Formats: sequence, structure tokens, C-alpha cells
Amino acid sequence: GSSMSAKVVLDPNAWPTVIIFLRVFHASFDDLNEIFLPTYHQFWPRKVLWPNSGLVLVWDQESHKDRETAARLHSHWDAVLEQKEKGNADSRTPRPSRGYAAGWVDLFEPNFPREVVCGTRKRGAKDRPSTHGYVRQTHSYYQADRLLRKHSSALGLRRFYHSEKQMFDHAFILLCDSDMSFVAPVHPLTLFDRKQGSGGHEAFFPRLLGVWGRHAEGGITSEANFIETPPVATFMDQQPWMVRAKDLRDVRQRIAQAVFSNIHRYFVLSTIYRNKSYPSNMTDLGLIRWKTAGAEAWRQSRLRFHLSASPVVPLPSFYQQYRVATEEGALPFDEMQISWSAVRSFASRARSRSEFMPFTWDIAMGMLWRCAHPLQEFSQHDRTTAHINVVFNNLFWMSSIMRTYSWYFRTRTHAEDREVMRLSSKHR
Repeated sequence: GSSMSAKVVLDPNAWPTVIIFLRVFHASFDDLNEIFLPTYHQFWPRKVLWPNSGLVLVWDQESHKDRETAARLHSHWDAVLEQKEKGNADSRTPRPSRGYAAGWVDLFEPNFPREVVCGTRKRGAKDRPSTHGYVRQTHSYYQADRLLRKHSSALGLRRFYHSEKQMFDHAFILLCDSDMSFVAPVHPLTLFDRKQGSGGHEAFFPRLLGVWGRHAEGGITSEANFIETPPVATFMDQQPWMVRAKDLRDVRQRIAQAVFSNIHRYFVLSTIYRNKSYPSNMTDLGLIRWKTAGAEAWRQSRLRFHLSASPVVPLPSFYQQYRVATEEGALPFDEMQISWSAVRSFASRARSRSEFMPFTWDIAMGMLWRCAHPLQEFSQHDRTTAHINVVFNNLFWMSSIMRTYSWYFRTRTHAEDREVMRLSSKHR
């Protein structure tokens, strides 16, 4: 009853800190206004139950339309969410603080360098082209912790912790799509398992749901992981996705090393270009060099295009991959560098062989999305994949971190439900 609801006032530190993170833009208005925000309002708990949780919407910094859309949403939803927080609570109920508590925080993220995120289409490819917006959204999810740290003062969560470091060591990020809806009341224990952790202390383990043995679309999920640790499941259809903020840094490092280890697989030409449109001087693209753990000398390899009718499955002799060092998932490379060769057609954007630069996370993303250098428009490497599959398939193989999550898998359903298929066909 109403008299009981006012008395449910819990210790603010009783539950983990959770930041709901959505990467949106002005065309997301209908999804947010008609699907996400109504169900968030209806099903996400009030601050009296979960004071250290809240919502962040991330927009394009350079877009005036995005700012107008954010203001338009606030003009309606601020009052609705504020009224929800007031409810029928008595004077003992904590009042929401300004900004983050009642509604949400808007963050405006700058665009990325074109070498990292682009909208170039593959020539001759049959799969769907990835748009600039989707790739930009994906890049934001990979770096959600960085953006939140940069704007930590706006989140209104610092008061729960002694320091910003402590806050982000304990915070979790709930990644959502704008067209996602909550379908039942949310309680912290619907998103976490509470069980004994290291040292015998009670801890919260985020629940991750996946379909075991089902590969994600395209080749990126495999090529953004090591051969010795292949993808094990798809997570795309199991929203929302919870990840510990501090774990994203380790996931990025592992993905960058896996991409570097698979780098030869990213330069694949279709046979349609043989004797046709690709210049002969494109055969030698650059150099990579690396040091493995404990090694003093650099090892080196050339980057060349590979002609194949099956671009996502190169010939075994075409590349060499280094084994992950231990069961705990120690990474194989101490240092990674890359240098583009001077290519006549693109001399203004190419680098000389002698000019090596670190193989950074941003360059790895450029490889994943085929934007790292101008010659990749000739490649048929498939760059359309779910970022969530890349993140959690890497997380699964990081044993020390993996054990701090609760993994729930179901097997793939091979036989389609005939009635569902009939209705789907009818309304298609």
C-alpha cells in the first residue's frame, strides 16, 4: 500500500552503482519518446530504492539537431520523471538532487577522426554497408568508461564514494539501444547475482545472457579475438548488457592485440579486381613490427593484399598468429607498431616505411571498420558486426575478469516455430 512504499528507504550503498548508457542522435526521438523513456519511467526504480543509478544519453557534439532533440525530450519528460520521484513519499524520503537524480544527463561527444570511423562502402560486396552513424555508435560503446570519466562531475554519483577512482572501480555501465524497452519492474537483483566473491566478501556479479555456439554476423567477431580463443556465443539479442566500467580498458587492450595478431586478414581483395581496377603498386602496403613478452629484438612482417574468393577465411599460410601466453589470458605483445608504405596514388596520406607509429586502440578500430587507410576501400573485409559480441566474447576469455560475471547461456534453437514463421511471413 501507499503507507508502506514511503518506508522503503535503503542504504544508498546497498546496491551497485549503475549508469544506463545510450548512444543516440536526433533521429532517435521516436524510439526514445515512445519506447525507451515510457518503459524506463514505468519500470526503473525510484531513487528511494536505487539512489546510485541513473540514465545518460550521449549525442553528437557538432549536431544542432541533436541539441534541439534533447531539449524537446526534456520539455516533456523532466516533469513526468520528477513527479515519479516525488510520488507519495513522506518527509523522511530523500529528495532527489539536482540533474541526474530525477531525469537524465545529456553528454555531447565529439566526432572521431575519419581514419577511425567512416562511412565508406565496400566495392562489390554483397553484405549491407555499415553507416557512419552505426560505426560511431559502436565506437562510443567501446569507450563508454572514458566519456563518463571525463564528465564524472555531471553524473551526481561522487557523493557515494571517497574518490572518483573508487567510484569507477565499483561502477557498472548498462549498455542499451534506443529502441529497447523494459518489460517488467527492474530490481537490482534482476540484473545481478549476489554471491560470495574473492576474500569471502559478498559481491554483485552482473548477469550476462547469450546464445551458446552461435557466431555473430560477419567475420569481425573472429578477427577481433585470438585464434586460440574463438567466439563462443552471440549476445546481441539479450539486452541490456552490463559491464563493469573498469573492465572496458582491459577489453580494449585485448581487442587491439587480437586485431594486430590478425592484421593480415584485413587486406583481402576479391578476385573481381584481378587484372581490373586495383593498381599494381598496391601490393605492398606497409610494415608491422612487434616485441613479444620478454623479447629484446623487434620482429617484422610486410602487409600485402591477398587475392581470395573467400575474404573472411584467408589461406592458412597467409597469416601467422601468436598463441595467448597463459590460461589467465596474458597478452602476447609488449609493443606493437605499424608503418604504411608510400603508395603513389595516395602519397599525401601514406607514411614512409621508416616512420613507425604505435598500433593504438584507435588504429585497431580503424582496421575493424576498414577506415584505417585509404586503400581499404578495395578490400572485401566484412565490417558489419555487433559490437556487443566482440566485447563479451573477449571478456569471456579473460579468466580473472570472467569469473566476476554470471554467465547464462541457452543453446541455439535450430527448428523454427512454424506458427511464428507463418505470422512473420504474413506481416512482412
